[in-house]
Amino acid sequence: MSNRRPRLRPQAPSGVQYSLRHGAAEVVIAEVGATLRSYRDGSTEIVSSFPLSDMAPSASGQVLAPWPNRLAGGAYEFHGKTVTVPIDDPRHKAAIHGLARWRPWSLIAAAQNRVALELTLLATPAYPFALTLEIDYHLSRHGLTVTSTAINVGDEACPFGIGFHPYFAVGVSVDDMELHLGAEHYAEVNKDLTPTGRDVAVAGSDRDFTTPKPIGATKLDTTYSDLLRNEAGRAVVELNDRWRGRSTAIWMDEQFTCVQVFTGDTISSDVRRRKAIAVEPMTCPPNAFNSGTDLIVLEPGQRWSGQWGITPSEGERHG
Repeated sequence: MSNRRPRLRPQAPSGVQYSLRHGAAEVVIAEVGATLRSYRDGSTEIVSSFPLSDMAPSASGQVLAPWPNRLAGGAYEFHGKTVTVPIDDPRHKAAIHGLARWRPWSLIAAAQNRVALELTLLATPAYPFALTLEIDYHLSRHGLTVTSTAINVGDEACPFGIGFHPYFAVGVSVDDMELHLGAEHYAEVNKDLTPTGRDVAVAGSDRDFTTPKPIGATKLDTTYSDLLRNEAGRAVVELNDRWRGRSTAIWMDEQFTCVQVFTGDTISSDVRRRKAIAVEPMTCPPNAFNSGTDLIVLEPGQRWSGQWGITPSEGERHG
């Protein structure tokens, strides 16, 4: 018997890639972080992608759980228990975007236009609970629908929030993109980008996009809340590229109570800085584990589910 080890093929940093197709549209989901790595329709890039040889830059396409955005000071208290979390955003003294985005997720179902991935977070010092997450991506003629499920598989209640971090391709510059976002308030933040607890009225501010208008020079890293919803209970954010006749709608159901919009001004790489815009559906605002705002508490065995999605314009879908 030979003692030689089998030669292993190089593995992409984001792991196995799952391709979904419907007509001319293709979505690629990566194993690590259940990441939405790309979404194209023919030659049109809808979601800003990243190379297979790279890790997801600036949280691109990642699932943010069991909390989205920043957790101030890398600590929280839940049911009398104080928990500390490694700080991975030292500039703002925070733990950012949860614990699931760098972990490999397991495949639980796949078809030509659908893939479902699962991850169980067992108890750690940063999250001493047991939580199973399932993400189902479904590509259809209506665009991409993302269904999230969380199940408390432990024996005590656990805090929970989830968000998603897709960047949308905007061509040359964010400045020329027209944004339409119906919301009544945005969160005031301190120097570390932690909400102060004060919600500011959108009306009359430079963050007011209730009527569609170009983003221009406005810098956004902003949490919008009190979202305006249609008859189906969906909040919709629209990105319109008037110059090329393209538009994309990002919708979210009532489980997603707020949305973060980020124009990428603080991204270190000029490849993405103000050249892609993140629209991030979130079930709670930043620092919810401390503030309690919109925090979901799951009892043992309790299941939660929510949906959001991406709908390109007719012109894009037929590209």
